[in-house]
Amino acid sequence: MRAALTLVLCAIPAAALTLALGGAPAVAQVPPPPAGVEVTFAETLSRGQVWFPLGRVTRDDRPGETVEGAVARTVWRYPANPAPPLDLLRGVEAVLAAADYAPVYDCAAPACGGFDFRYAIALVPAPAMEVDLGDFHFAALRSADGTRWASLIASRAGVDGYVQITMLAPPGTQPPVIAGPPVEDGAAPTPPAAVPDTVPDAVGDVMPDAVPDAVPDALGEALLRTGRAVLPGIDFRSGSAEFAPGSEAGVDALAALLRAQPGLRLYVVGHTDATGALSANTTLSLERAQAVVAAVEADMPEARGTLEAAGAGSLAPVASNATAEGRAMNRRVEIVLRP
Repeated sequence: MRAALTLVLCAIPAAALTLALGGAPAVAQVPPPPAGVEVTFAETLSRGQVWFPLGRVTRDDRPGETVEGAVARTVWRYPANPAPPLDLLRGVEAVLAAADYAPVYDCAAPACGGFDFRYAIALVPAPAMEVDLGDFHFAALRSADGTRWASLIASRAGVDGYVQITMLAPPGTQPPVIAGPPVEDGAAPTPPAAVPDTVPDAVGDVMPDAVPDAVPDALGEALLRTGRAVLPGIDFRSGSAEFAPGSEAGVDALAALLRAQPGLRLYVVGHTDATGALSANTTLSLERAQAVVAAVEADMPEARGTLEAAGAGSLAPVASNATAEGRAMNRRVEIVLRP
């Protein structure tokens, strides 16, 4: 492992180390990626909130701290890189350590909390960021003066490695500098492939009620590729777990998938936007997931025991909550492979 770590550190450009060793920057700085590494995602927000886990996450306990400020988030893909997630993470962490950051929490799967941890943190959606629930490493860091934060999560997909870097600077400062073309001030990033092209503009608007015959196949392909997929066509009335008209199509798509692949065991996970209190959103997201499970089981009794409902509230957005379009994308129900 020591040799692998040395290789990773050597791959980081000297300019990044010079920047870091020049002293603590006034705002958070994301180092440039090593040579040959692809930037698959980059965004900046002049003002946002980031939740940093500070302990093992369970369904009933989420130790951590929510911090507000200027935010930058980027993802690096290491093509055909054999280094394990820990070595990829330590390479970036070493640069941040030279810039006066120190770890405040560090964990590896499944010690972080597995599924509960994955849906408690804000991850860039696939395919820009891939996370193997059984093989990832996470670190939260904070500057010595307590004003700047960073989080790193590294994982693998096939032969490629991935690192997501999130930096937060004090409120009122410029957004942290990142490599790659940024998505600025809340502009919605490109949605994952499983998200429908048409999304509601506000809570209560209805998605298209027609589900193509290919949807079960598309859901199955997304599950195979990333372990998760967004159910198309499902919407709820504002602030309620009552289905909006047309949502039967999404329920039918899930039932069709289960009939086509009867061995599947899935979590059904509800998600909300960030409007309202976190506790209320978490409860509502669970109730919505339970409504989907109940609807599938009513139509397909043989599915009982294969679906388990969970609620992530607003803690796993796929887009910025600063825009109506982003909030609409964040209101969704996902299916996730169970072991």
